[in-house]
Amino acid sequence: MHFYSMAILIFKRIKSDIPLLITGSLLFYYLFKNELDMLNSYAENELLPHITNDLNENIENVNTDLLLPIDNKFVKNSESTAKPVINTNPDPESLNLKTDKSKDSTAVNLFDYDTLLEKNRFFPILQNSLDTSDVFNMISITPSNTIKNIKSLSRKLKHLIVDKFTWKTSYTYISEDYPNIQSMKFIDNGFAVKGQLAKIKSLFQETFDLYSNVIAGETDELKPLTRERIDNGNGFGRTLIGSIDMFFILNMEQELDDLIQKLTIQESLSTTKNLLNTNENFITIVSSLISGYELSNEKDEIFLKIAKQMAKIAIKAYDSPINGLPLPELPFKSLIQNRFPLRRTSIFDITGNILELVKMSSLTKENVYISTGLNVFQKMHDSSRNVFNMDYLFPSVIDPSGCQLVNQDANRKVSATASQSHMKSIFNGNYVSCLQRTTFFSINDINNFDSDGEEILEFIDLINKDGNVNYLFSILKTYHLLNGNDDLGFKTYFEKSFEIINKFMFYKPNLPANFLVEGGNNDFVFFTPITVKKGNLDEINNELDILVTQSLKFRSQHCQLGGMFLYASKLFENKTYQVIGEQLINGCVLLPKFAELELIPESASFDKCFDLTNCYSFSKEAKIQLMADGSIFDNNFEIVTDGFFKISDTEFPNTSEDDEVDAELMKLKDSSPLIKVDRKRNNKDLIDLKLEYEDEDETSAGIETSEGDILSDLYTKQQQQIEEEEQEVLVNKIFKMTTSKVEINGKPFNAQLQKWTDGKYPLYINSLDSKYLLRPEFIESLFYAYRITGDNKYRSIAAETLDKLIAHVKQVHNKHIEIS
Repeated sequence: MHFYSMAILIFKRIKSDIPLLITGSLLFYYLFKNELDMLNSYAENELLPHITNDLNENIENVNTDLLLPIDNKFVKNSESTAKPVINTNPDPESLNLKTDKSKDSTAVNLFDYDTLLEKNRFFPILQNSLDTSDVFNMISITPSNTIKNIKSLSRKLKHLIVDKFTWKTSYTYISEDYPNIQSMKFIDNGFAVKGQLAKIKSLFQETFDLYSNVIAGETDELKPLTRERIDNGNGFGRTLIGSIDMFFILNMEQELDDLIQKLTIQESLSTTKNLLNTNENFITIVSSLISGYELSNEKDEIFLKIAKQMAKIAIKAYDSPINGLPLPELPFKSLIQNRFPLRRTSIFDITGNILELVKMSSLTKENVYISTGLNVFQKMHDSSRNVFNMDYLFPSVIDPSGCQLVNQDANRKVSATASQSHMKSIFNGNYVSCLQRTTFFSINDINNFDSDGEEILEFIDLINKDGNVNYLFSILKTYHLLNGNDDLGFKTYFEKSFEIINKFMFYKPNLPANFLVEGGNNDFVFFTPITVKKGNLDEINNELDILVTQSLKFRSQHCQLGGMFLYASKLFENKTYQVIGEQLINGCVLLPKFAELELIPESASFDKCFDLTNCYSFSKEAKIQLMADGSIFDNNFEIVTDGFFKISDTEFPNTSEDDEVDAELMKLKDSSPLIKVDRKRNNKDLIDLKLEYEDEDETSAGIETSEGDILSDLYTKQQQQIEEEEQEVLVNKIFKMTTSKVEINGKPFNAQLQKWTDGKYPLYINSLDSKYLLRPEFIESLFYAYRITGDNKYRSIAAETLDKLIAHVKQVHNKHIEIS
């Protein structure tokens, strides 16, 4: 009892101090813990060693001498694993890097999984690709047995800045002059065509039943002839999820109920796959689930719930250092998650999900999605000028990693004061130091460590081969989703991109005279991808030739562009875009007739018509002669100054940066009578804004401060931009263009019979892939054309196309078979 009484007495005396003691202990604990975390995070970019509480004599020290760029020479180690030679003792006068064998024994073995997992906490992995034939790649994506489904993923986002962009209430505001995208008047009154609807429902029902009898719901795709199954690994099945909107539109209640029941039971991602395709998860899965949620009038919550779960895992692909850009395929089951985007990535894999990300934030009001999506566009905008040979339009393959491995010449140019721009990372099983880049950059960059001086042609197209990514169309739809509240310049970006497209990416084919009746006079146009490379540099005049080659190969996916330009014509109230959209659709309508087919072929290429007043003048004799003497293969590059469509003939808004500032000033002037704007310019074209205030009362003073600050920001922004442009010393690009000869180079022809030797198609066609892959892009354009113009001729074209399609796939010689 004595000890008990003493304990009670001591407790009563110190009980008021217990919270203080606990608080003090916690403060001391977190003080030292934060110092430890800070030092470890500092080690991400510097050469400090990693501090750990575990004392292990076997832990090897980081060899700081290895923190140098590597060259493109490779040697084989004892296990025949390709590893780059590391320059541990560089000779500044030589590019021949040699390994210092005396230091190899202390080098960290990053081919060991546990070591790589530990070091990856602080040093991101940089990779060219995720090709598993490479040993280091295979190690880096090793799945963990602890991750079986999405509920096992508790890893927090490490790099994404959630509040960089936020969902604003102003995005829901629609101004009075905002245009109506859909036509207010339809020639046929817009009534449903019940016969066509019944035909479409019957076809879809039959096809879906056949498909469902063969494959389980989790399989993405089945090839009907070979029975080959394609599975992206998302666990739900692209075909099943992608049918949600059709279930609603065609009132297929039983199929819809079955799908909802399946989703309710499964509810989370479960798959044996380790790599998840980021575009597929957003464009197909998340997008389809959002459609189901909205088509149910937001009543079927299961659609939004699963969409959020899928988005939660897919968003991790964007959790990359420096730029916050995605991996095209996410090793979501691997614990090694600290990764840069791949050094060789399709631009479509980077830009494919902007719309879906912004839409997710509009539904959930969670900023992580819109912040991620608009960050991608911000990087596009930042990379759009003076980075690639062509401004605003990107090569199909870029380097979005933000971590450039530069050669020694480039590395010496980086001064000691700029050392903070370097970052320690892991590449091919070795520590390297890379130069941080906040934009996309070219795989042709001569400063790359693996550059051999040979420039790879930059191939530029607007839509990917799958036809599901068109970043300019995504920009338009995102602009419309935000109701035209354009904070980042979507409209300007599209208009600047169009200027490039108009100069280099439209053409008319040269056809025989018998097509004159079919083709009319300049009422159709084809789209063509281009390749770009640098030409001669005139150092005296500071001029660089940019050589542009039109491929002249029109693919069926390009039929989507007609709908895109019609969409833009209404969104921006621009007549030029409407003309282009209509002519592109006309081109897709006429193409089967030119190719002597019933349906649009997968691809086709023709000779270019250079005299647009006479595009039905094809001569077999002339072409045979040009091929015989070889002159047809001459690359006659001509300087390009004008666009295909004459902008002066239509209403086209001025999008100069000065006019944007003028517009902002006019808004302020109109909104408040207290501000008078006097705009003057000096010889440097700087803006001098003089603000005069008429009232001095307290109310006006408050307005004066806020609007004065806005004007000051406009002035400062404009002045900084002008000063930056004055500081840049850039060459003057001279664009020269020719046409590709690839499709006819080495192609055998019969001069006497005036035809190609194989005789598969006429001489005026240079190449033709007559496969029909039942692509949806043309129908998509017809849908937009009808809803935007109200002209029922597009309905008629769609009905005729459907009839021809059904007739074609049922022909015996085309192997139309049942899947059952």
